[in-house]
Amino acid sequence: MSVRCVVLDFDGTFTDAEAEAEPFVAAFRAALADLLGRPIDDDWARWQATIEAAPGTYGWEFGGRIVAPATADPYVLSTTIGQAITREAGILREPATRSAILEALYQLAYLKTRTVFRPEAREVLDTLLERGLPTFVITNSRTDTVSQKIDLLGPKHRERLVVLGDAKKFAIGEPKDGWGDVPEERAIEGLSRPVLLHRGRYLDAIQHVLRTASCKVDELIVSPLIRMERRRGGWRYLRARPGAPDRPGRQRSPGARPPNPRVRAGRDGSPRRPRHRRIPPRPPRATVT
Repeated sequence: MSVRCVVLDFDGTFTDAEAEAEPFVAAFRAALADLLGRPIDDDWARWQATIEAAPGTYGWEFGGRIVAPATADPYVLSTTIGQAITREAGILREPATRSAILEALYQLAYLKTRTVFRPEAREVLDTLLERGLPTFVITNSRTDTVSQKIDLLGPKHRERLVVLGDAKKFAIGEPKDGWGDVPEERAIEGLSRPVLLHRGRYLDAIQHVLRTASCKVDELIVSPLIRMERRRGGWRYLRARPGAPDRPGRQRSPGARPPNPRVRAGRDGSPRRPRHRRIPPRPPRATVT
């Protein structure tokens, strides 16, 4: 499998999400308290302890279904706590309304984030862009905010890097070209809820990238959870490997061809965190939040 196109996430991939998110969490909590018209410090602490004690049970809800593990990063954890507090308070009872309001609070709070890059972020980008590989960032965050942060990083050949924001990777739905035989959900060992695979907005963004870069690919590796091969009539899904709920890896399905030995995860089993190693001669993978 040759590398023809590279698609990267941003928050937690380029950046140290824990360090960056401190002012975000404070701003999100303040906005939520303003929405409820009362202090929420005790509620926040109680729900954070409850959620962290059972991360497989709770998660970021979208359209009434969990679409990301609660403890994936401070942004998702804050949103999950916000959903629990509003539900307990008896407000924003309609799931779509709750998601829309909390997403608006999220976007306002995100403007307060710091800019804390991982030590090797610039080296990784410099290497990819110097090689002339079509390289894109697909992120749930706003395009302008992420673009400004990458400008601060100052990679060589910055003009070659395309940022596609507001990707809504969490949104469940149909892509324009259909799913082929990709199932709607998949059970993961150690996780009490199914993992929802039909991220239509995310696949549309990836397909847009492939068309823009004139890349014809036979295999997509989308985070540790989703791996697909192009077949006639659509994409063929290769199932995820059983593993830890928040960082499941991948495993080929029975009868599938062996994985390319050059495509490996990082030391912790997750391709999201390249800080432990230098840029390898293989593509970093995009991430599902």
